[in-house]
Amino acid sequence: MNTGTQVDGASVTGRILPTRYVFKIKRDGTYKCRLVVLGNLEIKRESMFSPTANDKSLRLLLALSITHGLTLKGYDIFGAFCNPELNRTVHIRLPDGRIWRLNKALYGLRDSPKLFYEDVSSLLISKVYCRCDNDPCMFVKKDNLGILMAVIHVDDFAIASDGEDMHEELRDTLLSKYTITTNDLNDFLGFNIGYNDDGSMTLTMPKLLTATILEFLHDDTTADPSSPMSEHFNDPDQDASPRTDTARFLSLLGKLIYMVKCRP
Repeated sequence: MNTGTQVDGASVTGRILPTRYVFKIKRDGTYKCRLVVLGNLEIKRESMFSPTANDKSLRLLLALSITHGLTLKGYDIFGAFCNPELNRTVHIRLPDGRIWRLNKALYGLRDSPKLFYEDVSSLLISKVYCRCDNDPCMFVKKDNLGILMAVIHVDDFAIASDGEDMHEELRDTLLSKYTITTNDLNDFLGFNIGYNDDGSMTLTMPKLLTATILEFLHDDTTADPSSPMSEHFNDPDQDASPRTDTARFLSLLGKLIYMVKCRP
């Protein structure tokens, strides 16, 4: 993967973005390391928005898979953001001091998610996959081999089809341009998908729920967010109480709203 070309730093005009190595311990205990650009130092430009999957589309895909007996699979694209060609000039400084000009996008750039979405969606559309009007991250294809629905969230795919031929066709399409891994669809958009013996499914969010409990329910109850009152509310008792941390309250509220989407 030709991600960049080394250049002479003295000949570079404009900002040179620094890079950092980011290490992560994965859920299976293995380690992952990425070279990431400090894109927060880049000048903001227009059209950097990238669509992300809608949880309603995922629930629709799962409901149709149960109703029509579709096969579910999950795809993951390796090094997704390093695949799209970069349509502008970006210079980076590696941790060892060398300066490179990027030929392709890299993790950390502000528009890397958008570039990858445009790259993968153009590939699917060229293979006659239809993009949903209500959710640009949902693609459908129906032909003589059968029907396939795909919900894409960044570099993760949730796939439902009525036959292995459709899965193989999509897999071959993606392999023509990317490196992918295939797995059972057990987690997506924060949902844990449980398969029951009667053919039904159970959606839960144990990871988000556990993280929320650990973050907000602890011994130091003074740090727990209470409901913020209006700054114009006139009550001596309220005036004597400590001011609520609005950002912390909204963080808890957002997590609770999202957890309700799994409909416990």
